[in-house]
Order: sequence, then structure tokens, then C-alpha cells
Amino acid sequence: MTTSLASAQIPDTEAARINNAISRITDPQSELSVEKGHSRILTFRTPLLRVSVADPSIAEPVLLGQQEIELIGKSEGSTSVAIWMGDKQAPELLSFVANVLPSKHLQTEREAQIRKLESQISLMFPNSTIRLFPIADKLIVKGQAHDVEEATQIISILRRGQAQSIGNGTNVVTSGQAADVLPDDLLNVAEGMIVINLLRVPGATQVMLKVRIAELKRSAARKMAADFDVKVGDFLFGSSLAGAANAIVSGTFGADSFEVVLEALEQYKVAKILAQPTLVTMSGQTATFISGGEFAVPTVVGISGASAATTDFRGYGTLLNFTPTVLDKDRIRLQVNPQFSTLNQATSVNGIFGVDTRSASTTVELREGQVLAIAGLTQQQQAGDTTRLPGLGNWPAVGTLLSRRNVTSAETELLVVISPEIVQAIDADDAPVLFPGMEVTEPTDTEFYLRNRIEGRPGHHHRSTVWDNYRDELIHPKLYFNSYERSARFFMSGDVGFSK
Repeated sequence: MTTSLASAQIPDTEAARINNAISRITDPQSELSVEKGHSRILTFRTPLLRVSVADPSIAEPVLLGQQEIELIGKSEGSTSVAIWMGDKQAPELLSFVANVLPSKHLQTEREAQIRKLESQISLMFPNSTIRLFPIADKLIVKGQAHDVEEATQIISILRRGQAQSIGNGTNVVTSGQAADVLPDDLLNVAEGMIVINLLRVPGATQVMLKVRIAELKRSAARKMAADFDVKVGDFLFGSSLAGAANAIVSGTFGADSFEVVLEALEQYKVAKILAQPTLVTMSGQTATFISGGEFAVPTVVGISGASAATTDFRGYGTLLNFTPTVLDKDRIRLQVNPQFSTLNQATSVNGIFGVDTRSASTTVELREGQVLAIAGLTQQQQAGDTTRLPGLGNWPAVGTLLSRRNVTSAETELLVVISPEIVQAIDADDAPVLFPGMEVTEPTDTEFYLRNRIEGRPGHHHRSTVWDNYRDELIHPKLYFNSYERSARFFMSGDVGFSK
């Protein structure tokens, strides 16, 4: 096939010069197939002059004589081959595409080895149904495993400790340690192949994780200081260590006077934090729970000497990330990362609050319903400082009036506890009718104006929307729910609230 290099993008004079310099361009006219690891002998009618291959790593020509070539398939792919033959003065050019195909014998042998490997795995795990499908450089594992632990072992044996596998099924099994329990000739079949896990694991694989983060902070502080002013004639002497504005002891003796301010304080603080997030997800899947808010943090960005004010938002509250893997009927492996943060006004800078964060990240294994403390902290802090006048402040009696002393102590106790459970969905008829807040209604005029109530639940002490006698209300849900509906009809006006 002869073509021209002339193109619309090339000027006519340049295209003409190129066409005049090149007499012809020959493209491959035919195709020749050869299996990988095999060869084909090509015998020509005229003597051969030379042979050229575009990619010798795919096909390699070996000259056997003046009129014979052995074309060897080295790797799968396609490449072009050019052969010159005949008269040296006017040689004939033959160009074709050499396609190197997979060896049918090797492919048949590999499929037989994979079927044998499939049979051996089925014998090792009789409660699981496994099928192996080789496609190019991938090995697809399909079927149903007895449980997650067997699925993990099967994938680990096929991968022989590789870094990871690709999962796209009901359950994704990650890496694990595998022992070479099968002969090397069988394991070598899957070596170098990407294992795609499509195994399905029956049974209840939804895991609910309960996390409790409990913290108790206690602090105590004592402060002692005194201010005084003494005026004797034209001489004035005093101190302002306590920082008080008004004197509590004063006197005047003729032209002389004195004022004394005493400060003695004791301060106690206590803070309790209890967060109990609960989250449900499928085995092998990662779930995230966030409950909190954000606060603004102004920042200044400078570009080429110019500055501009921007605002970033940072979050605080409760954050829970966990990934469960059901290994047995009730044995669960958890990768859990709980985090709880609160705003701290004491560490604020320029009106921007600081953040106190409690977090943990770990991998544990426990059975359903068991409780495990994954993190804990007990911390005690003591500090003291004094400010005094030099010299006189060191005197035993007078030094009390010429100094200021602070002593503080703080205790912190923190505990993070987790407990997993395997759960299933329930029918709508079995679901509870009452939910938090459904029995909290708008107060009547009598309750609001005379009894100073903001909830329509007289006779009940409310710490939150959770009521004290919730067990009785769950036993008789219809009675309480009907009262809620009656109150809604009584207080609502229009289609939705006060829309009319």
C-alpha cells in the first residue's frame, strides 16, 4: 500500500518537497498469528535480503537459511514485520502484522490447575462453595462462604500474604496471614494474579457499636492577698497585690490614715461529660457518626504583600468511625476511632475558643455483647504561685500583707468503653410507637401562666426528653400515643402549624 505524506496542514511547497523525497510508504497488508512460546517456519520462493521487527520483545525472527525464517512468539501482543527479498538492485518488500496469542496448551494447563486448586480449597472448606474464574491477569473468586472467618482464610490462601484484594460483594474481606497449606505448584497458579473477592457471606452481618465516653473534671483553688494604703503626713505607702477596688478596713488618726483590703477565696469546679453514640453498619463496611457544631476562626492570608481576612470553620462534638468484621458467629474484630471535643473558654485567644479533644484509635477483637475499655486516663495537676514585695514580703507576719498566693489542684478521669452487638432489622409492627419527645407537648394556659411550666407534662420531673416511667409507656403505647394525638389536634391550627 502506497500513501502520500501531503497534508492540508503542511504548505503545498513543503508537501511537494516531502513527496518528491519519499518515493513510497508501505503499510502492513496482512496478519500472521503465532502462539506465545511457539514458532512458525516461513519459507519464501526468493532469497531473503534482510528482516526488521518493530518490537523484538513480542516476536523474534531467526534466519534459518537464504529462504527460511523462524518467527518465535515471545510475549502476547502485536508488532509489524518487514522482509526484503529478491534482487538486491530491485528488492521486493513484504510487510505484515505478527499477532502473538496466548498458548492454547498453557491456557488449558492453567485452567486445569485452577480447577484442581478449586477442588483442593473445597476439600479444605467443605461448608463453603467456591468457584474460581481466571480472566487475563485477574482471578475472580465467587461463591458463598460459611462465615467471614472462612472467607478470610480462603482469600488469604489465594493471595499468599499479598497486600490487599479487591472486593465487590456483600462482604469485603481484607488482608490476613496465610500459611502455605497447598502444594507450591497449585499456589503458583494464582501467584502474580489480582484476586477479586466476590464471596458472599450469609447470616446477620450488621453490627451495632455502643461507645461510652465518660469524663469527670474537678478543680480547687485557694487565694490569699492583701492591699493597703498608709498615709503619715506627706508620706504615702501601699500595695495593690489583691487588685480590689474598695477597702474593707479603714481608719483616720488626725492627719494620718490607713486603708486595708483583704482577699481570701476558695474556688471549686466540677464538670461531667457523658457521650454515648451508637452506630450500625454492615460487616466490613466503615460507618461514621458526627454530632456537634462548628465555630468560626478568622485567618489572614497574604499574597504579594497584600493581606485579606478569611474565615475558617472548625468542628467540635462527637465523632465516631468504626469498621467491624464478623469473624465467627459472635466474634467481632473492630477498627474503632471515637473522638469527643468540647469548647474551652479558658484557653481562648482573641475571643476564639480553644478545643479540648479526647480521641482513641485502635483495633480490638471481642465477642458480641462484651464490654471493653479501649482507653482511659487519670491525671492530677497541682500548681502554686506567689507574688510578694522584695525584702518585707519574706517576713513571717508582715509578709502576709505584702504578698499574694495562689494554690490550685485539678483531677481528670476519662474512660472510653465499647460494646458491639450483631443486630437485624425488625418488622414495622414490632417497632416502638413512642420516641423521645413525643410525650412532651405544649403547655396549656393554666400550666404556662399559673404553674410556670414550659412543657405540657404536669406531675413529671423532666431532665430531658427521656421520661422516668418509660417502661410503663412502652407497655401501653396506644394510650400515651392517643393522648399525644389529642394534644396535637388541640394546639395545632391549620394544615401545618400556624400556616393559616
